Amino acid sequence: MSKITLGIELLRKINLVKYTWKIDQDKRLYDGVLAQELYEIYPSAVTVGEDVLGEDGSLKHPWNVDYSKLVPVTMKSVQELDAKIVELEDTVKYLQEQLAAVLAKLS
Repeated sequence: MSKITLGIELLRKINLVKYTWKIDQDKRLYDGVLAQELYEIYPSAVTVGEDVLGEDGSLKHPWNVDYSKLVPVTMKSVQELDAKIVELEDTVKYLQEQLAAVLAKLS
């Protein structure tokens, strides 16, 4: 067992898109990521498909994203962001105290 190291840096690289399935005649829009793009930066969340067409013209084995594998990365990102917020809050508090001390000397 080891700690998860992938977090916000990985999430920054993921391109979020709206897309339609070629076979969907209603052309509904879906939110997500393109499996081929995600594979380049986080292959463990992608099942590689095959370009084999079925009788109906659709891919028999399309590329697939397992979004559940992105949950730990998202959780790690939230932890990183929370730590950054705490650090910034501490900095703001310190600077406010310094400002108050300077203003008190000027009064």
